[in-house]
Amino acid sequence: MHPEHKKEIRVIPIVVYHGLDEREIPQDTASIYDPIDNDYRYIQNFYFELFNISILPDHQIKGIPLLRIGLYVLKYIQRPELLNKIDDILEIFKELPDDQMRVNLDIVGRYIENAAHPKIRHQVVRKIIDWFNQGDRKVSRILEILQRQGMKKGMEKGIEKGKKIGKIDDAQRMILRGIDLKLIQEVTSLSMERLTEIREKIDLARKQFLQDIEIREIQKTTGLSMEILEEIKRLK
Repeated sequence: MHPEHKKEIRVIPIVVYHGLDEREIPQDTASIYDPIDNDYRYIQNFYFELFNISILPDHQIKGIPLLRIGLYVLKYIQRPELLNKIDDILEIFKELPDDQMRVNLDIVGRYIENAAHPKIRHQVVRKIIDWFNQGDRKVSRILEILQRQGMKKGMEKGIEKGKKIGKIDDAQRMILRGIDLKLIQEVTSLSMERLTEIREKIDLARKQFLQDIEIREIQKTTGLSMEILEEIKRLK
């Protein structure tokens, strides 16, 4: 082909940003690259188009169903609002054929389970499963696994929290009986700092009981359980 007839091919990089950082985002590679010893000799600097969907109004998200689903999920994935927005996203799934719906629900479900805000991710997956189970559809194997994993994590977290509360209760009772903190630490594995804090709260409660302060006021001040306070009152 004659050189004059060659077509010029241009590659325009596009970066899709969906984070929560509202600072100005640079649009060239040199600004985001941190070379060792400031050596820029081996860096090719180029500019890119920035598509910040984190500030894009919902009504401007348009296109084919999969594009809209992807942009909505990216926009809300780190936000608690996803718990409500998932209803609108699921409505878009209705525009897909059944086979595409199932496959892409699996993809979205896995992404949400791993990347969504920790406080709502399992609830969102549960919403997806409940929605998909409507009618004659049967939830996919992957979504079932995700739900079970979420429930398991929640149970493990609850068990761990229960163990910690139990250790604190044991420590409080041992401190009430004058047992040495080092021995209590060996038994409960609580830090010395935590045990000292508990002892200070118990000492404060004792002083307030001597001042005839109401037990509920003492609870507000110390944060100790009513059961422990009753025992302190009995032993004062």
